[in-house]
Amino acid sequence: MKQQKINTKNNFLKKIIIKLIRKLGFEIVDQQNYSLLGSIGELHESHSSPGNKSIVIPLGSINIEKKITDLLIIFRSCTAVNIMDQNKQRLFECEKKEYTFRSLNSILKSIQKAKKKFTNTNFKIIVTDGGSFEKDLDYIKKILNIFKNIPSELIKLNFDDFQKKINGN
Repeated sequence: MKQQKINTKNNFLKKIIIKLIRKLGFEIVDQQNYSLLGSIGELHESHSSPGNKSIVIPLGSINIEKKITDLLIIFRSCTAVNIMDQNKQRLFECEKKEYTFRSLNSILKSIQKAKKKFTNTNFKIIVTDGGSFEKDLDYIKKILNIFKNIPSELIKLNFDDFQKKINGN
């Protein structure tokens, strides 16, 4: 493959145009090497400031005015019931409960990382379960207890209560 030479010379007019466009709130992307002109770094690097400023490539810079102070995540689970019309095997051919446990663990790890980046945001996760076996519910509680620094709640849904409300009892 032919190697292209990248001209890195900046002239005076180019610098003035870049400053003017940035004052208007936009970023210019050099499509030859995918760098943001006038700033340090490549596109895969984060130029956004969490909670303050977001850089979206086609739109430019967006200042965040309404701060998020609380984030509630609702995780719905059911390890006992398979989809009735499911005629395909699961991707890794594991039991449904394994996918539930791995997904919950992954979300909790993501929350942990987000808590480090968004220090002024309160995170909470609520797990609503609709029909898992007791041993699976115990394992979900165990996973939640591993991440003690994340407020959590496990709610076991009782479908009989919903059926009574539908029937008017």
